[in-house]
Amino acid sequence: PGTFERLGIGPEVLSERNPGIIVVRVSGYGQTGPDSTRAGYASVAEAASGLRYLNGYPGQLPPRLALSLGDTLAGMFAAQGALAALYRRSVTGKGQVVDTSLIESCVAVQESAIADYDAGGVVRGPSGTRLDGIAPSNLYPTSEGTHVIIAANQDSVFARLCQAMGRPELAIDERFADHAARGRNQDELDELIGEWSSQYSPDKLTEVLSAAGVVVGPVNTVAEVVADPHLRARGMIAEHYDERAQRTVLGPGVVPQFSETPGGIRNAGPPGPGCDSETVYGELLGLSTGELEELREEGVI
Repeated sequence: PGTFERLGIGPEVLSERNPGIIVVRVSGYGQTGPDSTRAGYASVAEAASGLRYLNGYPGQLPPRLALSLGDTLAGMFAAQGALAALYRRSVTGKGQVVDTSLIESCVAVQESAIADYDAGGVVRGPSGTRLDGIAPSNLYPTSEGTHVIIAANQDSVFARLCQAMGRPELAIDERFADHAARGRNQDELDELIGEWSSQYSPDKLTEVLSAAGVVVGPVNTVAEVVADPHLRARGMIAEHYDERAQRTVLGPGVVPQFSETPGGIRNAGPPGPGCDSETVYGELLGLSTGELEELREEGVI
């Protein structure tokens, strides 16, 4: 925060030249407030927002997901904000500042954690491989020593799971008859399902439960994701050219998918700073070759 202003090109200055300009700003803590001048990284934002506290197992240090989730969340919120500002400009003709922070982006995805605390004093904490009170929805063992996710916490889906297990009576057992009862007896229910699931291979479990209409899936590595036939069929494992690597590489496809205007990936992004300067300054802004050379000599670009 404040960098644009120090350079003399803050939003107020830019909007005088172009009232329709939309300025998207992403920072650790936002452009205002007592912490606005602090430096910020995703690792701290995830922790300070309370998001990291929810991860892991009770009584253990909260681990970090092996991704910079805060950066991704802030980028997505910033993009959504830019789109909203573009729509607003189409109505009013005026631009605005889109102010996105890493910490607020991490706070925004925590479902009812704040409301739970405000209304009931509940401090939500880590719950390992499951969500406390939501059952059954957990990792369950297979005969091959691996695990699958089985999610059947909805009454109708739980009844289908009981049928697939050959235990239809569990659906009307007072310990598991409704959502609240299953939450109270979560440990016992997980043990029953684990005893059953451990008799079958992951593929067999997936086949049986999918046929029964029960939500089930594997815990995949990236190698298994890349080979996944469904993701391949949907175009989610997409090839694109990486100029820096001088080769075609795989990456995630475009989300969401559009029926009339499907997206595509032109390249892996610029291989270095300034790669698109000629296009931006010349073709988009109309600067001549001589003007560009003059700006380079002055150190402007």
